[in-house]
Amino acid sequence: MQAQPKFAIDNMVYHPESKRAGIICAIETARANSVSAILSSEPHRIYRQVNTPLVIRYRINPFDYSEGRINEWEKAAVWANEDDIILLPETPQVTINAPKIGTAWQGGIYAGVVAGQDGQPDYHLIHAPAEFEIKDANWQTAIEKAQAPVNGFTDWSLPDRREARLLHTNTPAGFDTDGWYWTSTQLAGYPSYAWMQSFNGGDQGYYHKSDEDRARAVRRLLIIQ
Repeated sequence: MQAQPKFAIDNMVYHPESKRAGIICAIETARANSVSAILSSEPHRIYRQVNTPLVIRYRINPFDYSEGRINEWEKAAVWANEDDIILLPETPQVTINAPKIGTAWQGGIYAGVVAGQDGQPDYHLIHAPAEFEIKDANWQTAIEKAQAPVNGFTDWSLPDRREARLLHTNTPAGFDTDGWYWTSTQLAGYPSYAWMQSFNGGDQGYYHKSDEDRARAVRRLLIIQ
């Protein structure tokens, strides 16, 4: 997936300080040392500070904000600079409650919680049902086919190594124990190889991307509390 700038209008982001997720709906620039300086000053005073750094500020419309409450738009807005926000997946879901592991949920089978890394929130992991398994695919084909819609959802993709290990630990039923499953994780320093997950013992190994084997797509639901 091509990297996106955090400051694009309509980008979906998470603001750790306020613990809120939303869509960037406005971008403005001002000369100030920080976002807090912008918020604590009157607009005409900010723009007179010509010797201070130029700061980009973002107005984030939270997901839980109702567009019908126009008079409360400012109350719902979150302000932040680029370093204060985390770019979310293209079609994120925000949820806390989840069913029992192994239960059908949100278009697939619920596999459990994956811990967020580098300050990102934890998320629920769901894998596609067995009837949507990808077979006899090399790594690139698996990457592409894993993005196909499943049960009405369009945000599927190939799991990384950590996610594949969780699938083996929590929901091994329904996976082929005789085959290996591709992950999206490439072998560091060797771009022609990628990691695979075995469901017969739980081993992981790396194989040439031209090899053909199985794959199972997953989707992720962010946990924002």
